[in-house]
Amino acid sequence: WRYEWSGHKLVEVASANIRAQIGGPGFSKQAAYILILVSEAEALKAVKNQASAADFAQVLTGAMTQNIYLAAASLKLGARYLHSMNVAGISEALKLAPEDKPICLMLLGN
Repeated sequence: WRYEWSGHKLVEVASANIRAQIGGPGFSKQAAYILILVSEAEALKAVKNQASAADFAQVLTGAMTQNIYLAAASLKLGARYLHSMNVAGISEALKLAPEDKPICLMLLGN
């Protein structure tokens, strides 16, 4: 599923279970849920400088992961941040545009 920020909705992009192919050594295939945080070029097109856009995406990802940790704790779910991932596999499975970049995985569950 992909979150569409413009319509505040989830859109199904693939029905296959790709957990085992996208994460680091064994962690992702054990997770009940995985959030994949992606820097979407379309959302950052107003930022003219590419380095600034990349920095902005990293800062936003940090803020989002903190909020995910807080939400997971309040729901009594385990959460883990992973930067080690199969970027090409994620991009292909989720049909990302070539300029969109996966930044991290958030594993959720008990």
